[in-house]
Amino acid sequence: MIVGPIGVMRIGVTSIGVMKIVSSRTARRFAIPPVAAMIAVVATSCSPPVSSDRATRQDQLTVSTTAEGVYCDGVRRPAAEVSGAEPGETIEFVSPMPIDIGDGTADETGRFQLSWRCDPLESQLSWDVTATGSRSGRSARFTIAGSDRDPLLDRVLVHEPTSDFALCDETSRTVARLSNAEPNEIVALTSPDVDSIAPTFAGPNGEVAIRWTCSPDEDGRDWRITATGGSSDRSAEFIITGQAPRPADPGDIVVEIVEDPFVCDRGRRPVARLTNLTPNATLEFVVSPSDERLRPGEAGSDGSSKVFWQCDRRDEGTTWELTVTEATPARRSASFVFGSTTLESPVMIEIVEDPFVCDGAARRFAVVRNFVPREAIDFESPQSEAIRQGRADGNGSLAVRWSCTADQAGTVWEVTATGATSGASLSFTITGSAP
Repeated sequence: MIVGPIGVMRIGVTSIGVMKIVSSRTARRFAIPPVAAMIAVVATSCSPPVSSDRATRQDQLTVSTTAEGVYCDGVRRPAAEVSGAEPGETIEFVSPMPIDIGDGTADETGRFQLSWRCDPLESQLSWDVTATGSRSGRSARFTIAGSDRDPLLDRVLVHEPTSDFALCDETSRTVARLSNAEPNEIVALTSPDVDSIAPTFAGPNGEVAIRWTCSPDEDGRDWRITATGGSSDRSAEFIITGQAPRPADPGDIVVEIVEDPFVCDRGRRPVARLTNLTPNATLEFVVSPSDERLRPGEAGSDGSSKVFWQCDRRDEGTTWELTVTEATPARRSASFVFGSTTLESPVMIEIVEDPFVCDGAARRFAVVRNFVPREAIDFESPQSEAIRQGRADGNGSLAVRWSCTADQAGTVWEVTATGATSGASLSFTITGSAP
């Protein structure tokens, strides 16, 4: 027991050497008991050692994951940084989920950057991972979350033109909209093609309406615009092109029906496209039969406009006649007729794991498809008190995740998914099995 501490404290060779002399020779000369000599050696051995990375390094790995999650667009992106490993050691990654994760090698500071790739349909998923150093045995558990938010949105304003041209008739009109600004922030507008432009403000939802005024003699002129958020510093660059008013071509308003019969699934979609309208003319709509008056619209600067429609299952079999009239001195009009129908079961499910293994892990059970894009989807089951609501992606699909414990093996859950917008629903069962 004495040799061990002395051997460990080699960094104090001089002090230990002195104590050896005292304990082996002077002890007899001055009648120092052997126990006292032992205590002296131990006291010297417990003096603070010279600091080293190995002596102060933590016993576990530390993992820092991307706060907003990994953007699932099929591109490999940074997901987590592992630290606290031995320099150059191999870090092994495992997961209870059926995925393969390659090993990594720590750099000279004991760190490793883990990257991850996921597809858009996996943006609502998360993955449990354990990292372990092959030499040190240090480990850490962490979770990687998928995300549908593009990290580019942290740096840019999103520009969406409302028309191809700015109508140059001395009237202020909205020519574009910006989104992704901070709520109520000031947005500065600059251009090398005009002396000064008054700043504007974002709304509470972070959207900005870009309004423009020009005169007929500026027909065909371009203005290069840069919009910059005062607090977010996000920016967008775009071009506004002016066009003087142009009369409609001789002839009637042209109607192109897009969807007939129109599917009444609560979704709002174009039912027809109008062309040969007077550019930027106000459009009045009358429909029969109708329970309410339709709001007026506006023709685009190119003389075209889409007519949107919306209905639900109660309107199945109805036939509508819609008349559009330009609010101009000429008062040109056009009428068209379209019917309605419904789909008995427009949605479907693709089951990924059946039966579902009840091992406590949350993972994808199935994907439901053909719902209205971005609509909320509610889930109900007599065997479960509460199942979280989901939201369909831009294609109307949603990954259904599930989890159960070993004591729930053999349970059958009867689940119904219903779209909050479309009203479309489907039912399916989840059967739990033992791990």
